[in-house]
Amino acid sequence: MIIRNPLPIEKSRILMVVPCFNEEKRFDQEYFDHLTRIESTAWLFVDDGSKDATLSVLSNFCRRSNTNFLHLPKNVGKSEALRIGMLQAIEKDSGAKWIGFLDSDGAFSVEDVNEILTKIMKDEFEMYEAIFTSRVKLSGRRIQRKPYRHLLGRILTTVFGVIWKDIPYDTQSGFKVIRNTQTFRNSILQPFTNRWFFDIEIVLRMARSQNKIPHIWEQPLFSWVDISGSKISLRECVRLAFEVSKIMILLLRNRTYLRSSKPVETTL
Repeated sequence: MIIRNPLPIEKSRILMVVPCFNEEKRFDQEYFDHLTRIESTAWLFVDDGSKDATLSVLSNFCRRSNTNFLHLPKNVGKSEALRIGMLQAIEKDSGAKWIGFLDSDGAFSVEDVNEILTKIMKDEFEMYEAIFTSRVKLSGRRIQRKPYRHLLGRILTTVFGVIWKDIPYDTQSGFKVIRNTQTFRNSILQPFTNRWFFDIEIVLRMARSQNKIPHIWEQPLFSWVDISGSKISLRECVRLAFEVSKIMILLLRNRTYLRSSKPVETTL
């Protein structure tokens, strides 16, 4: 059973989905209070079968007309929670031009999120089908990642890049926005086969549908801070290794589209 806030989502240009699992103590209401004030943006928070009081926290927070929440009685994992959330958000506001997702831990700065969503609303990314964010550690920017996570990300991107030459620098950044086209909507109708790399799976599904990789813009962030509480367990390491092999198979099956794709564009 899915429990929904009775308040309707307003007609918005951007729908943002935030997956939450056991976030009772980490959910930063002040942080999301700022984000949910961004003009023409609606927010859907998905409680992914939390064992704590996350549902109560979200219920109390979602009182504005542009906020809403879903409660999934059973934990289904981030990728499936997001997929269900995106489908529900589109159902509530099918006219939105873009739909995206953001991690719930507050690692992304309010300034970065606001800037990117504002640029989208101003049609500065009109020629692109997807906006990816990138945690590139450049001089003058505040990107704080655990060394082992950064190294793991670079290794995986290098491995995937053997097949996908123009792969984005940071495929696993938890803030992305995709144009709400029929191609995108079709790409999320079926459950993902990956829990870690569903972002890449969406891109590949869209590529098969339109015979080319979506035109992606990758936006470097000014600030990103690793939030404590997110750890990769031994069990997750084993699952990660298995999913790397699955995503490699998917990339190989779609190498024709990957070779004919436009390069990912970015600016520093």
